[in-house]
Amino acid sequence: MKKIEKKVNRSFTNATPDVLDKVKENCNTAQYSSVSARAKRPQNLMWKVATCALAFVLIAVLVVGSVGLYGEYASAATVSLDVNPSIEIKLNNKQKVVSVTPLNTDGEIILGTMDLRGSNLDVVINALIGSMLRNGYLSDLSNSVLVSVDSSKSVYDSIVKKVTDEITVMLSDNQISASVLTQWIQSNDAVNALAKQYGISVGKAQLIHNIASKSTLYTEEQLVSLTVNELGIILGNLNITDGNLSQSGSSSEKSYIGSDAAQAAALSAAGASQSQATGLRVQ
Repeated sequence: MKKIEKKVNRSFTNATPDVLDKVKENCNTAQYSSVSARAKRPQNLMWKVATCALAFVLIAVLVVGSVGLYGEYASAATVSLDVNPSIEIKLNNKQKVVSVTPLNTDGEIILGTMDLRGSNLDVVINALIGSMLRNGYLSDLSNSVLVSVDSSKSVYDSIVKKVTDEITVMLSDNQISASVLTQWIQSNDAVNALAKQYGISVGKAQLIHNIASKSTLYTEEQLVSLTVNELGIILGNLNITDGNLSQSGSSSEKSYIGSDAAQAAALSAAGASQSQATGLRVQ
C-alpha cells in the first residue's frame, strides 16, 4: 500500500512542477514594464503634441505662402492695347505685370524680345508705346490708341487714368497730339464671337459692336478692317455717349487730304490748270 502511495505522490509532483520562482520573476517584470509604460506615457504625449503643433505651423506657412504667390501671379486685371498691333497685359492685385502677350503679328514685332514681367504698369506702357513709335505704328497721321480694361470698376478708373496719362505724355514728347479711346470691357457672346470670327482682340470687337449697334451707317463687317485711328474718327463724328466708353483728344485726319487738295493733285497729274478745271467738282 505504501508503495502505491509513493508512486501516486511522485506522479503528482511531476505533473505539477514548481514554477513559483518563475511566476515571481514574471510578476516583477510585468510590474516594471507597467511602471516604465506609465513613465514613458507623458513623453509620448508631449512628442505627439509637439508634432501636431509643428504640422499646424507648416500648414499655416504653406497657406500664407500660397496666398502670397496667388497675389503675386494671379491676374486681377487685363489691359489690352490696340493700334494695329494688339497686345494684352495681365496685372496682379498690386498692378504689377504678370504677363505681356502679343495678340497678332504686329504685336509680336512690338514686343520683340522684351521680358516685362514684374514691371510696373507705367513702365510697360512706356516700353510698348515707345516700340510702336519706333516701328511707325504711331505717328502724326495715326495717333489713336484703344485701351480696353477688364477689371472691377474701381480698378478700371485708376488704370485708365494711369495709362491715358502715360500715352499722352509719350506722344506729346514726340510732337504728336494723342487720342486715347478707353473702354471698360463688358464682353458678351456677340462680342466674343466677333473677336473669334475675325481674329481681333475682344477690346476692338467691343468697340466695333458698340459703334454698329448705335449707328445705322455701318455694319460690323465694314468696321472690322478699319484701323483704330479710323474707328476713332468715326466715333468722334458720331458723338456716341457711353458710360463705359470715352475718347480723349481727336483722332488724326491728316492722312485724308480733302477735296481741294485732291483736285489739285488730280489736275497736276493730268497736266491741266485750275482754269481748265472750272466747273468741275470733285466727287
